Amino acid sequence: MQKNEVKDLTVGSPMKLILSFAIPMLFGFLFQQFYNMVDTIIVGKCLGVSALAAVGSTGSINFMIIGFCTGACSGFAIPVAQKFGAGDYEGMRKFVANAGWLSAVFAAVMTSTVGFLCMHILQWMNTPEDIIQGAYDYIFVIFLGIPVMFGASLLKILHYGLAFSAMELFFMAAAMVIAFVVSMYSIQFLLGYVKKHDFKFFGYYRIVLGVIVLIYFGLTAILAK
Repeated sequence: MQKNEVKDLTVGSPMKLILSFAIPMLFGFLFQQFYNMVDTIIVGKCLGVSALAAVGSTGSINFMIIGFCTGACSGFAIPVAQKFGAGDYEGMRKFVANAGWLSAVFAAVMTSTVGFLCMHILQWMNTPEDIIQGAYDYIFVIFLGIPVMFGASLLKILHYGLAFSAMELFFMAAAMVIAFVVSMYSIQFLLGYVKKHDFKFFGYYRIVLGVIVLIYFGLTAILAK
């Protein structure tokens, strides 16, 4: 049976504990930046200078959204960690539940607000007219992913803390390489497809996929009763 170990940062050499916590976290953030850089390379290589400028103009907004999601979830984790350290597991479970509900509320409010104000935000930032539509198309999709960012950030922080294990760093690096290769070939294929065909296939695909997802969740809910 695998033993579930919890590292106690109050026992041992402070310098060694701080380094063992900080260095994997530093590499984790570094790989995340490389992942963003891969997206930029793909846009510049496959879509051109205008698309690259449009994506680049949304960098500060993207950073703000991701920072807010991660920061809020980090704040939720503080009382959870305090209750865990005090051995109050009943109180810890209550804080975890509250963190989940608050994350859902924040995600709903933030997604609806910034989605509605998306074009206005770009205009307030004086985004050039020739790239503002491309910037809107890109950042609006990012805004739609806010609930996923909240859920993933909360799960990661509550389950593992802010540190990254060696296995997580390996998977993050592997995911970055795989995403780069797959994205390059898939985008080139899709660009070649849309040059010869229209977008009807993608419309049908989304409708069919949506129906399948609805049927799946409907059957799951019925069978769970």
